[in-house]
Amino acid sequence: MPPATNQLKQQSAAARTEVAAGTNIKDVVKTTGANGQDVYTVNAKGTTAKAGSDKVTVTASAEDANNVTDCSIDLADNTKAEIQKGVDAKTTVDTKGLTFNGDSGSTNVEKLGSTVTVAGDDNITTEAQDDKVTVKLNKDLVVDSVKAGDTTVNNDGVKVGDDVALTQDGVKAGDVKLTKDGLNNAGNKVTKVADGTDDTDAV
Repeated sequence: MPPATNQLKQQSAAARTEVAAGTNIKDVVKTTGANGQDVYTVNAKGTTAKAGSDKVTVTASAEDANNVTDCSIDLADNTKAEIQKGVDAKTTVDTKGLTFNGDSGSTNVEKLGSTVTVAGDDNITTEAQDDKVTVKLNKDLVVDSVKAGDTTVNNDGVKVGDDVALTQDGVKAGDVKLTKDGLNNAGNKVTKVADGTDDTDAV
């Protein structure tokens, strides 16, 4: 073989290009183009994906005609359940609250973060400090009436039972009255009186 021909074959062999399937490549298909050129079609190999924790799930579909695999990423059921717990807790805080009842009446429904005032009156004082509210009874009371057993103290005076009373006019026990004007003994005798010693003593 002439040297020129041999050299031409060597150069032609060196000029040829080979396409090989590499990582994540399914195959390489060689075809001939319309002008006689080599056409190499590289078909990618379907890849996989997986979750890095149990908080999410990855679901791969079947490969399509183009060897493409779609992966769907979603939250795991336990993750969704934990999120729902948080949503439910927030709903409870937003929609519910505290209601305070008194001996009569109730307060509005107070939401978390609201301020509720504990109020006193003429005889009761309230003091809020640190983490508590102290309810104090005043030393000097202003009341309309006080009742202890058969004794009643009110604006009219002191009354014991039905027959004894102390008013601003004097003392009354049954029909007997002792006032600033004197003693009305209601016709009863005065007994256990000592002998008089002065001219002005009553005997």
